Amino acid sequence: MKTILSFLIQIFLLTNLLSQTIESTITNVQYGAEYFPFNENVQLIFDSNVGETSKIVEIKDTLFRVTNISSKFVYTQSFMRRNDDIYLVRTDQNISTFLYSTEINITYSHPVLQLPLPLKIGDKWNWTGYQVKNNDTTSISITGEALGVEVVETPAGKFETIKIKLFFDEVDGEKTTLYQWLAPNLGAVKTKVIIEGSGILQFAMSLLGYDEIDSELKEINYLK
Repeated sequence: MKTILSFLIQIFLLTNLLSQTIESTITNVQYGAEYFPFNENVQLIFDSNVGETSKIVEIKDTLFRVTNISSKFVYTQSFMRRNDDIYLVRTDQNISTFLYSTEINITYSHPVLQLPLPLKIGDKWNWTGYQVKNNDTTSISITGEALGVEVVETPAGKFETIKIKLFFDEVDGEKTTLYQWLAPNLGAVKTKVIIEGSGILQFAMSLLGYDEIDSELKEINYLK
């Protein structure tokens, strides 16, 4: 009996040690710019609850314009690289339905830290400043966190990803939570956006019934 008990204790200790070793290895791995690429030669097609969307990249001077297009909206973010870090400098949205349409243009008091690179699981970052949304200035804070490593299966295939969470907290009450699953050389292959509050964007998305938007990569098109 003592022999069996001793054996079980050894198995438990070995399993615990192995688990700690694996966890330590994962948290110490560094993830670089390949997880947030700007590739003009690739078009990504997504399935989502807002219909099919396509994502393209345009490089203009020092800016990288990433545009997501569906039949109901066009959403463009302009990024810049500073060292290896990724910064957001402008957001443009055009939402249109048979009942309602609006254009929203957002600039920031200084570049928004979107993704500090290289990144390790467990890393957290934050940004505080002002945004100018259609000539209205409000304060905003943004927090980010690298949550973990996940294997996700999409219509385009299976990918090993790092899961990122961004939380946008505006002083006027609008709050947006963005989850991204980033795969090497492709960027986000799966996203979830949750919009709360009473701002312009919330009103427009509520009309569409899209307070929560989920999308998964469906197709990869190589343009050149």
